[in-house]
Amino acid sequence: MQSSLNVPSSYAGYISMTISLMTVISSLFSPHLIKKMAVKWIVIISIALTACGLLGFFSVNQY
Repeated sequence: MQSSLNVPSSYAGYISMTISLMTVISSLFSPHLIKKMAVKWIVIISIALTACGLLGFFSVNQY
């Protein structure tokens, strides 16, 4: 990715920190969502958001 996006390898840290932060936020909100929604809908939405994120990583051509 470094050579195709033409950015320093240190930028991978920013991406990793963002992913880690979103994981922490997700785990903090999960008890509230489980109380409000059925678990199957949380799983379906989670899978859809993960697929959207992977498509986003796949489709970018610049940092």
